[in-house]
Amino acid sequence: MYVRQRGARPERGEALRTKNGVKDATTDPVVIRGWWHRWPDANIGVATGMTSGVFMIGPDGTDGIRDFTDL
Repeated sequence: MYVRQRGARPERGEALRTKNGVKDATTDPVVIRGWWHRWPDANIGVATGMTSGVFMIGPDGTDGIRDFTDL
């Protein structure tokens, strides 16, 4: 869990909220509630790919959005 303003991973000035970042991902509601209490402004991350079966498209910027709509 980390707080971010833009981009797909922490950039300079953005703080990882757990020691192992994405490797600390969980579906445990007790842990998640604790994180929300501790870091109420953090964003939500979702595992993608073979692990979760979730497919994600994230076009970046004006060119990426234009190219995506051209598909």
